[in-house]
Amino acid sequence: MRKTAYPFASAALVLALVARPAWSAPRHPPAGPVVAPLPPPPPVVVAPVTPPPAELVPVGDPLSLAEAVATSLRLHPSIRTARAELAARRADLGTARGPFDPLFDASLQHVHDATPLAPVSRVVPNQTATLSDTTTLAVGGSAQTTWGMSVAPSVSIQRVYQRADVAAPGFDPFQQASVGLAVVQHLLRGAGWVGAASAIDRASGVARAAEHSVNFTAQEQAFETATAYFQLVAAGEQVALLRDSETAARQLVDQTRVLVESDQRPRADLHQLEGNLANRTRGVLEAETDRSNALYVLRTAMGLGAEGNADWHPTNGMPVAGAPPGDQNDLIRLAQRRREDLIAAREITGATSADLRGAEWNTKLNLDVNGSIGYTGLLNKDGVGPFFASTGRNVPGVNAGIGVAMELPFNNTARLADRDLKRALHDEARIAAADIERRVPIDTVSALAEVKLSQAALAASNKAVENLALALGDETDRMHSGVGTVIDMVLTEDRLITARLARTANHLRYSSALSRLVFATGGMPNDAAAASLALVPLSTPEDPHAGK
Repeated sequence: MRKTAYPFASAALVLALVARPAWSAPRHPPAGPVVAPLPPPPPVVVAPVTPPPAELVPVGDPLSLAEAVATSLRLHPSIRTARAELAARRADLGTARGPFDPLFDASLQHVHDATPLAPVSRVVPNQTATLSDTTTLAVGGSAQTTWGMSVAPSVSIQRVYQRADVAAPGFDPFQQASVGLAVVQHLLRGAGWVGAASAIDRASGVARAAEHSVNFTAQEQAFETATAYFQLVAAGEQVALLRDSETAARQLVDQTRVLVESDQRPRADLHQLEGNLANRTRGVLEAETDRSNALYVLRTAMGLGAEGNADWHPTNGMPVAGAPPGDQNDLIRLAQRRREDLIAAREITGATSADLRGAEWNTKLNLDVNGSIGYTGLLNKDGVGPFFASTGRNVPGVNAGIGVAMELPFNNTARLADRDLKRALHDEARIAAADIERRVPIDTVSALAEVKLSQAALAASNKAVENLALALGDETDRMHSGVGTVIDMVLTEDRLITARLARTANHLRYSSALSRLVFATGGMPNDAAAASLALVPLSTPEDPHAGK
């Protein structure tokens, strides 16, 4: 694309200018005496025009499209932020599951108590107080089930030593144990999975949505990086094209200056060409500015800072325009199946729906049935063995109980407000999901239309370049025949340069549109390892000389 006909046209122009007679010579000899013709001026030696290189010398390190996208997927802050959000949502899921984790508890304590006695309460003479030493070992646990039942087993063993504060017979330590099981079942509020564990469904759905949000954020960044990469490629092509045209214009100015100094061309030609050269130089500087901006846009899209290498040489060009990507309806169905943002929105809707069901259920009154069963053992011996053996000795019978507890709030303000909040959040999620459902087909159809239109514009640009290149050849022939002018040549050359710049711009528009279509249908990579394979529709073969 960077090869131009400008140097050769310039050489032809110079040769034509040399061959033509000076513009000041009259076409018909004036009337009067015949004057001997002046000898022809000595021939002017003009250095041959050397065509500029067709390819711009690569600047910076080679960089492929897949490498740029993979770097972005590894480093960009927006993706890392989305992953941190995913970690937070997974932590929320653990918090929702936490109340259903079984608990084990144990305690060991010793209590010494001295209680003063009135004279009428004394058991032995001279007694003024009753001393009590109690050592208690308690072991238990609790578990809350996802269907609304709480279970709490417990075992408590005590060594009790009660005595008078003076020496007296009959006060020996004894061991006492209690074993029990308490059960509470919610019948209304908090009953069943909806009442007890709907928070798990909500947190699980939000965590799954966060996973898809990470993927979508990565795909967005891959799309932005691919677009920035193609902008750098196009900017490089424009720089190469305008540099070639500037070189050709400079050579033409130098050669015309030789002709002007030898009085074979008017100085006005030189002014025209010098102005044209200045215009070409301005175009190169503007293109260099665009390339510099494109370079830093790409660095930003890749998640890099200003440190490190300041330039790259893209090894992939812009994708070649080919057949239309596919049927519109097929692409819409593909997008609806693969779009990560749509999947995430559906997960959020399901999560808020589960949360709303739980909030609605728990506006009911609190009605619980509770029961307990256990026994008590006793052993009138001291020592470690009797301490533990008391759990099964001298058990007079079984202790049991059952009851019903009800809690009926008069206004139930907090529960109703929580239900209304969850309903509003569910409505927001449902509307957001419906909006994405609405926009996905529009995005796909719009991207497909842009691909087709930009492809047609690119074909028209190619045709314009071909025709204007032929027109430049025609102007060269006109110059050889003495009919054309320098202005005609410069104007035709300018139109050809404009057409080539437009072709690059249309190729960039096609590349961006194709990238957008791949993104709109969910085809952009979300993992650095899969970047090369996923970007095949956008990649061209790498330049074999890119790394040299």
